[in-house]
Formats: sequence, structure tokens, C-alpha cells
Amino acid sequence: MFSTSSVLLILAAVSSTAAQQVANCSVKGYDTGKQPAFLTNPNITTATACKSFCADTTYDKCLSFAVGPICLLYNVTVTGYVNVVPVSPYTFYDAACKV
Repeated sequence: MFSTSSVLLILAAVSSTAAQQVANCSVKGYDTGKQPAFLTNPNITTATACKSFCADTTYDKCLSFAVGPICLLYNVTVTGYVNVVPVSPYTFYDAACKV
């Protein structure tokens, strides 16, 4: 049998992993500039189309995208790379988000 402390340690590890996998969806703001967009498309202005562009790109691994006046693709997730600004015209999504 497992001891109580072992069970708690296992549960903590599972909870930590699950928390890291939560996607950031619909975050208004601007990128921090630490990892600028690797690809843009001024003809795409909807979240659904930008997500498809992200999924279809072979230039680099798309891990997140932003949509506003243009579509921006990033090879990093939203966490740590977006400054939240509620009045921004850009909305950021991790690639795993449903739009």
C-alpha cells in the first residue's frame, strides 16, 4: 500500500502537470517583444481563420496566435509572452484553444 504522503506527492505532481497544460484562450493584449511573431498575414482577421493558418503552417512550430487587424503566429505559448491590455485590438490564443 501507499503511504498518505506518497499519495499526496503523486496527486501534487498530477495537479502540477494538469495546470501547465491549461490553454490560455482569448487574452487581450500585446506580445512582450521577447518572442516576436514568426509569421503574419494581413488578410486574416478572424480567430477561426488564424487558428487554421497556425495549424497549417510548416515554416515553424506554431504554439499560439493572435488575431486583430492581422493574424500573428508565435512559436511560444501565451503564458509569459503577452502583456494583458483589455483595450488591445489583439486577442491571443494558445494553439490548443477552441475558437
